Amino acid sequence: MKSRKEIKKEIIEKIEEYRLTKRKAVVMNKYISDDSSQATEKVIEDLKLINIMEGALNSLTQKERLLIIYRYIENNGEMYDYIVKNKLRVSERTYYRIKNNALLKLHEYLY
Repeated sequence: MKSRKEIKKEIIEKIEEYRLTKRKAVVMNKYISDDSSQATEKVIEDLKLINIMEGALNSLTQKERLLIIYRYIENNGEMYDYIVKNKLRVSERTYYRIKNNALLKLHEYLY
């Protein structure tokens, strides 16, 4: 059985993969084409990842979702915890409680 630390690391890596895949999809406009015959295996895998992660994010509460988006997805994942905490207007203890719950929920949803 994995420790909480390992679970969090695994989920953060998956979020990073999602962020990069989503950015690549937007930048290259690969997925806008209606011609499905041109879809490669990689494109299909990328679309699956995007759909699964968006489903997982939608399963979170509003504060959990915002925290994950602000902390790991927006601004190339470079927003510090204290900035996100202030944006959400919560105490430090509440922030880390929300963050831990969100990461564990994402793990349950994805695995």
